[in-house]
Amino acid sequence: APWFKEEEVDTSALPKADSEMIRRIFEGLKTSLDDLDMGGMEEAVNSLSDYGYDEEQGALFERLKEAVADIDVEKCEEIIAEWEALL
Repeated sequence: APWFKEEEVDTSALPKADSEMIRRIFEGLKTSLDDLDMGGMEEAVNSLSDYGYDEEQGALFERLKEAVADIDVEKCEEIIAEWEALL
C-alpha cells in the first residue's frame, strides 16, 4: 500500500470554466510552450486549476499538468488540441 494517499481535490465548489476563458489561457500557454517559458507554463496550469471541469476535461487537465511538469512540449500541444476540440 502506498505511504501517501494521493489527495483528492474537490472541484465541485470551483466555478465552471467557460470555453472563452480556457481558450485565452491556452493562447498564453502556447506562447510559453514556444518560448520554453516554464514560469508561463506553470502560470497557465495554475490559472486552469482555479476552475472545475466535467470528467472528460478534468482528465485532460490532469494529463496537461503532468506534461507541463515533465516539460513535454509536444504532449502539451497534443492535449491542448484534444481539449480545444471539446470546447
